Amino acid sequence: LEQADSSTEISTLRFVYIPTAMYALRSDSTSSPGKQRQRARADGKKRRNAIVAHIQSLIPGINVHAITVDLADGSIKQPEGTDDTTMFPKVNRNIDYC
Repeated sequence: LEQADSSTEISTLRFVYIPTAMYALRSDSTSSPGKQRQRARADGKKRRNAIVAHIQSLIPGINVHAITVDLADGSIKQPEGTDDTTMFPKVNRNIDYC
């Protein structure tokens, strides 16, 4: 969380969404692994956006910067919340998860 100034008002929340089991490929699926991953990314983004919308409804006026991280390869997907790309990590495998 970042404060806009020295007041107690919070202006920005940085949200990292890490879908885990939903990214696992199903060996019994008739869909190709690529198609399964594509569907999992779309479902993950939909779920992440639902959480972001809920946070914004609980804290009116908050700006949420959100990314999705794939733990399998450390890649950063679907950054949203600002057009300022410097607000999101660039180096995939060096994300500080703590």
